[in-house]
Amino acid sequence: MSEQEQEQEEQEEQGQEQEQEQEQEQEQEQEKDKPKRSTLQDRFQLDREFLIVSSILVISVVAIAFSAKSLFSVSDEVPISFSDNIFGEIALFAPFVMLALVFLYYFIRLVVGNESWSRFLVPLILAVAIGIGYGLLAKYLNEVIQDITETTLPSTDTETTDPFTRTDTPPSGSAPPYTSSPAPSDGGSPFSMDQIISTMLIIISVCFVVITVIVVTVDFLRKREEEYHEKTERKEIRWLPEADTMDHRLRVIRAYHEGSYSLIDHGVKSERSMTPGEFEETAKEKMQFIGEPFTELTDLYEEARFSHHAISPGQSQKAEERLENISKNLQKRRREQKPLEEPKEEPLSEKEEEEEETEEDKQEEPGKSAAEEKSDSVEEKEEDK
Repeated sequence: MSEQEQEQEEQEEQGQEQEQEQEQEQEQEQEKDKPKRSTLQDRFQLDREFLIVSSILVISVVAIAFSAKSLFSVSDEVPISFSDNIFGEIALFAPFVMLALVFLYYFIRLVVGNESWSRFLVPLILAVAIGIGYGLLAKYLNEVIQDITETTLPSTDTETTDPFTRTDTPPSGSAPPYTSSPAPSDGGSPFSMDQIISTMLIIISVCFVVITVIVVTVDFLRKREEEYHEKTERKEIRWLPEADTMDHRLRVIRAYHEGSYSLIDHGVKSERSMTPGEFEETAKEKMQFIGEPFTELTDLYEEARFSHHAISPGQSQKAEERLENISKNLQKRRREQKPLEEPKEEPLSEKEEEEEETEEDKQEEPGKSAAEEKSDSVEEKEEDK
């Protein structure tokens, strides 16, 4: 009976071991899926903002293309600012479209990203100021065109010349067409003043679009990495399993993040697809002196991040101690690598050089006299013998 009981116990133990192995395999599969799912969601949220920037870039390219095409598609007799050509109107009003897109982009970043208004207040004020300045410039140049056309060629037609609310009426009867270009027989310039001013408006519009795209793109790329770290930290909290000791779990995870980010700041390369173990190996290859503290911190992080059991206060305290050890090692390493600042020796003057030479001669003379005394004493002893 005892042998049968032992066999049954062994079978039960084997069954329990198999169940534990299956549970571990399932947990490992879940662990593999969760980080991928987290990084995919993070990339989707970041790419959603990237789509906004890319749409601004596409619209700007289209506006520039329309601006270039408007120079060749509009008749030479009609200025672009007064023409019914859709390309010319898009070219002239492209900066206001860009201003609206920039305002929408920053508004989405403020609302979705929960950022502070003071952070984006300066670029918004600059965008509004540039847009208002362009509008006033366009209005002024169009008034100049109107004054030039009225003085150069009297017209009997009734039409409004406001580029924003104009409704042109076709010429009646046999009135001459609207033109301010000189006749070929006059020997004047082939380009009229209204065409030059219209071309200036288009060039200013293109410059406005290009500058806006550059500023927004640089701002986006500069803050993309910061937002990724913030979102991954929020994702870590979202994927945490429910437990009674959530505070201790968060302390362990926070300690690991601080340690890993400090290592990244000191030159350790990190990729989004890396697992904690792969990042640990990379960190050890780069910095061998971190040793066991980071290994233990990684183990505690994996346990707190992917396990469902409670985390004890001792584990959270241990994680913080390992973080402190890592920071001390990094500081020590930085001090060792930092060269000691030696005071720069200024070139000596001639008097100082002469004084140093005299001091050296004085120091050498006692040594020489002692040697001579020794040699004299040896010679005297030999003579006595």
